[in-house]
Amino acid sequence: MRALAGGPRSIELLSRDTGIEAGELMAVLMELELEGLVEQFTGSYQLTMKGSRYTEGKKLAKPPAEPVSL
Repeated sequence: MRALAGGPRSIELLSRDTGIEAGELMAVLMELELEGLVEQFTGSYQLTMKGSRYTEGKKLAKPPAEPVSL
């Protein structure tokens, strides 16, 4: 999720920056979207307010099911 902290990013940029293959990355992003931590926005992904709080180290009522390192 830290890879999204700078603003909206495309799958291609996220894949390049994280080294995660695009297909696997899309699955991870879908899980994060279902958790309410990221949202798809005009062909890219960005953190939601909830996701932003998570990357800033603030505790959430319910953390993501599994830690994800983007």
